[in-house]
Amino acid sequence: LYVNKQISLMIRCFYTKFREAVKMRNRNIIHESKNRLEDLRVDRDLKQEDVAKVLNIHQTTLSKYEKSTSINIPLDILCKLADFYETSTDYILLRTDEIKPYPPKNN
Repeated sequence: LYVNKQISLMIRCFYTKFREAVKMRNRNIIHESKNRLEDLRVDRDLKQEDVAKVLNIHQTTLSKYEKSTSINIPLDILCKLADFYETSTDYILLRTDEIKPYPPKNN
């Protein structure tokens, strides 16, 4: 019985640490992807107002996408951002470090 309690305690401790690590990783991914949006814009010497006009959104909305870790970017805006910056949504979402988009499909 004592061994079972120790094992149970160890499992709970491991599970808690694992959940904390996953939460921290997710926070870092969200933060880095927001920084990636800002980096793409700054690398092209663009202002938020310029990009917001092209996307047909308000500048403060773009600012939230770049800075906030709690804002979800709508899929249509994410696709427009990828097209505008000539990169892939995977790059913006940190699924790849390859900045160039996939080659276009040949129909």
